[in-house]
Amino acid sequence: MSPALPAASVQWVLDTYDLEPEDAVQIDTGTYSLTNNIEVTSEDEGSSYAPVTFEASPYGVTINRGDTSSGNYAWYVDGAKYVTITTATSSKYPEEPQSWMKVTGASTGIEVRYADSCRFSRIDLCDN
Repeated sequence: MSPALPAASVQWVLDTYDLEPEDAVQIDTGTYSLTNNIEVTSEDEGSSYAPVTFEASPYGVTINRGDTSSGNYAWYVDGAKYVTITTATSSKYPEEPQSWMKVTGASTGIEVRYADSCRFSRIDLCDN
């Protein structure tokens, strides 16, 4: 993976790689329409000294689950410890407005079960 060849989806990264403490998944600017939950499990957890981080671009990321029926989440953190989901900050394009990652269109935007020491910041949860 690289900026020139990004991954197909966050879930693809989770299914393909064994994320370890200090790993970071950067989510590029854009709208992502989901057909399934983004599921983070204990196989991809961080540690007390270094979380696994999912970091959205500050220039507009929307995660849209597109299904508000029960059990449909945008992010589902199930049994994973030390996971951080956030929006980055940047001064690269000072003329561009920045916004928090928008998570929408789910029964619950972020569902957390059996997970300890997870952090969620700079996220706009709406219409869930």
